[in-house]
Amino acid sequence: MKKKPIRPRKMLNASERAAVVKMLRNTKNITATVNNLKATGLDISKYRVRSVARDEKLEFKAGAPPVRFTAQERKEVLAVLRTNNNITATVAEMANRGVRIGTQTVGRIARTAGLELRPGPAPRTLTREERAEIVGHLRTTKSITGAVLAMRRSGNVVSYALVRDAAKDAKVELAHAARRAATPKMLKIATKLHAKGFSSPMIAGEIYNAMGYAVTPQTVLKMLAASR
Repeated sequence: MKKKPIRPRKMLNASERAAVVKMLRNTKNITATVNNLKATGLDISKYRVRSVARDEKLEFKAGAPPVRFTAQERKEVLAVLRTNNNITATVAEMANRGVRIGTQTVGRIARTAGLELRPGPAPRTLTREERAEIVGHLRTTKSITGAVLAMRRSGNVVSYALVRDAAKDAKVELAHAARRAATPKMLKIATKLHAKGFSSPMIAGEIYNAMGYAVTPQTVLKMLAASR
C-alpha cells in the first residue's frame, strides 16, 4: 500500500526561534520550555524544541529536572522585590526578562530575605478600555495566561479570574477548548488510518494536514489506547 507523504511543517521564523533559544537557556529544560512558550501564545512541540536545541548545541533531555535558580537570578529577584515591593509585579518583571518564576517561589525568597511585602492588587472592575485590550490579547493568543502576561507587560496587572470572565463574556474560543472539542475528530482520523496500517508519526502528520493541530506520535498512541 502506498502511503501518503507527510507535508513538512511550517518552519519557525527568526523571532520564534530566538524566543525558543532564550527560553531554553533560561530553563535548561525542553519540557519547561514548551510549557512556558505555550503560556506566551507560541504552541510548539517538544520535538521542534529539541531540534532547535541541537542546532544551537544545547543538549537538554525532555523531562529532565530544570536547574535551580542561580545566585545571580536570585539577586535579580531580590532587587526587583525591593524596588516594587510586590510579589505579582516581580513575577511579571522577571517574565519580561525571560525568567519564569511562580508567586510561591518569589514569596519564599522574600521570606528568606526577611522582606515584608504589601499584598497583591485588590479585586476590581475592569474599565471598558481594559476589557477591550484583554479581549484583543485573548483573540491573538487564544490563552488566558498569554493574555495575563501581555497585560502585565503593558503595566496593567489583572487576575486570571478577570481575564477568564472577559473571555466568557466576549465568547472567545480559547486554544485548549478548541483542541478539546476537536479531539473526537482527531480520534476518528487516527482510528481510520491505524486500521489501514499507518504508523503513529504518519497519523500525526495526517491530523496536522486535515485539522492544523500539531500532535505528537505519543499522543496518537494514547488516544488509540484510550478508545479501546
